[in-house]
Amino acid sequence: TALPASISIHLPFLRGSYRIAPMARERVVVTGIGLVSPFGIGKGANLDGIRTGKVCAGAADVATESSRGDRSSRLLFAACREALEDAGMIVPLPPENGARAGILLATTLAGMNRAGQYLRDENHRGIRRARGSAMRDYLAASHLERMVKEFGFRGPSLIVTNACSSGTNIIGAALPLFRGGMADVLLVAGYEP
Repeated sequence: TALPASISIHLPFLRGSYRIAPMARERVVVTGIGLVSPFGIGKGANLDGIRTGKVCAGAADVATESSRGDRSSRLLFAACREALEDAGMIVPLPPENGARAGILLATTLAGMNRAGQYLRDENHRGIRRARGSAMRDYLAASHLERMVKEFGFRGPSLIVTNACSSGTNIIGAALPLFRGGMADVLLVAGYEP
């Protein structure tokens, strides 16, 4: 059976339908990597830790210019900034370039630590004195919104929360966006508290 010349797909997170040629095999290239783990921040620290067999337990310390957001958000931003720098990108992107750049996030728990903080505050201080911002920071959508504003990526955006397979799923979601001509640049990231 012959393959059709193109396949029409509808992606609910984007407006409209797009046609993708099934035989399109343009290469997609990873141009930047950002990594934060208990070994440390950056490719170098992580490769050194792996090569030397360093035993590490605990969390990476992330000093950020802003204390805004929960720990998972700060780790996410540190890794994304490193990936963008590694790719040679200067952010925020100028408006004429931002529309062709998207952000795809994968997480299971997002800012769950902040939700726990809110519930503890509500229990001890009462609902009127609990910090509502903690609940807002719990949502992965708030992390995505902050990234869009800070980095100037105004193209396709997507959040996948699919337990252990979230990271794999988000990489798979990136490919049709490139091949369908919906984005030239995608920042694809996975994170957990």
